[in-house]
Amino acid sequence: MQQAQSATWSPTGTIVFGAQEGPLRQVPAAGGTPQPLTQLDASRQETSHRHPYFLPDGRHFLYLARSVIPDQRGVYVGGLDGSTPKKVLSDDSNAIYFAGHLLFVRGTTLIAQPFEPVGRQVSGAAARVATGLYIAPTMRYAPFAANGRTLVFRKTPRELSEIRIVDRAGILVSTVADRGSYDTLELAGDDRHLIIAVRVPDTDRAALRLLDIVRRVPESVTSDESDYANPVWSHDGRWLAFASQQTGVWDLYARAVDRSGAALPPEG
Repeated sequence: MQQAQSATWSPTGTIVFGAQEGPLRQVPAAGGTPQPLTQLDASRQETSHRHPYFLPDGRHFLYLARSVIPDQRGVYVGGLDGSTPKKVLSDDSNAIYFAGHLLFVRGTTLIAQPFEPVGRQVSGAAARVATGLYIAPTMRYAPFAANGRTLVFRKTPRELSEIRIVDRAGILVSTVADRGSYDTLELAGDDRHLIIAVRVPDTDRAALRLLDIVRRVPESVTSDESDYANPVWSHDGRWLAFASQQTGVWDLYARAVDRSGAALPPEG
């Protein structure tokens, strides 16, 4: 399972993850051998499926399909049952589901598009939520996260970024983290705790920090010299899955939020 970089965790304990090349894979959260979940479409010259995100039913998920042909790139809905993927957006960005909408980045603008998760189709007019977001040009990933009533995002390149909360109209509610070198972030289901990959000063690596956005108190989750990226929460908020280079290559790991025990990769 080399080069795992982005993941999503279902309520039933399945982790789906992607990389810069190849299809999505799935593995039980308790450990096991990863299995291919999607298939690259040769007719569209797809090169990778990445940035999966489970929809509310816990069986279907969003993902970004990348292709050497720009017009063939876009966001799809796939299923754990192997059903035929359905294209829902033509935008080249990660996407998440939030409050009846798909959130994604078009250019540098965060967009909210009405979406019906049961029928798995968009409807209505898209609305602009915020402008000036940073999106990594190679990974096509913009750091934003939402849960319950809270949306957080990073607006600028990591050297100058803040972490902000806005309401559904895009109005700033508060800044929960001052300027810092942040990579990726994920909001817990309690709408209060944020897991962040933050760059370590004077190094070329990131560490994981847990932030209480009410008290604005950060707490270290990792303390070794490895590089970390793309943390995601388990459905119950007790575990984290993340990518790390602990063995010299990017791999997928999981550990308890209270840091009991070591970070363990699924087998395979």
